[in-house]
Amino acid sequence: VPHEQLLVDSISQELSGHIMLPPKENPRGDLQAIGDQRRCFLHRKPFAMGALRYAYHLWWKAMSRGIEKTWHLVVKESKFAISEECPQQVLSFFLSNHRRAQGLAAEFNLKLKEEVGEAESQVDFVPAYVFQLSDASKKSGFRYVTAEKYIAGAYTKLNSNDGWVNPLAEGTAVARVAAA
Repeated sequence: VPHEQLLVDSISQELSGHIMLPPKENPRGDLQAIGDQRRCFLHRKPFAMGALRYAYHLWWKAMSRGIEKTWHLVVKESKFAISEECPQQVLSFFLSNHRRAQGLAAEFNLKLKEEVGEAESQVDFVPAYVFQLSDASKKSGFRYVTAEKYIAGAYTKLNSNDGWVNPLAEGTAVARVAAA
């Protein structure tokens, strides 16, 4: 076994999975597996932990024009068992809220541009997805995670789901836009 493979195996778990989306004709419908099952590699340990979720690195193998590409993603998995008991309900709600937030961000940015011209900061929501990963260690045989593109670089968290606001960001241009 090559040295690189031993390293990959020691820090990640090879799984397979699907992207899950609601049907186009019913955006509030149950999530359905889209496309072929894909291989992926999920880090064994989270790199971050919030009040509600763990965040992991995931490398998703996807085909693009006959060439295998690797997407580096951040996946977030709930700390709570409810996500395993009713993933359709929880994750459909997440996707619906996320799509609504994307729309509100676009409206906000248009209004900001009308009011102040080109702003140095804008609100943006990266596209988010739901993945169903095969995992024999789970009672259902699957784990359900939300996923978004990994963005390298320094990250400043402005707030959290449980009401915390970063006092170090107060008064900055980014914080003023976030507070608007």
